[in-house]
Amino acid sequence: MVSAIESSGIPRSTYAIKKMASYMMDGAREGVMLEPEDVVELVKAEIQEDLKQLISALGEDKVEN
Repeated sequence: MVSAIESSGIPRSTYAIKKMASYMMDGAREGVMLEPEDVVELVKAEIQEDLKQLISALGEDKVEN
């Protein structure tokens, strides 16, 4: 999992690993064995969307560079 996360440019974090594991478990429940490389782009897109929503909810004036 870690190598898939690092190669995708996603910061290595518990948050990202949990999201990846969740996608893989969902696949397993449906009888599909997924590898980290199979879900990494989904995880990346979900994290980006989470961040957009968080920034939007905070308001740009509350976000620091």
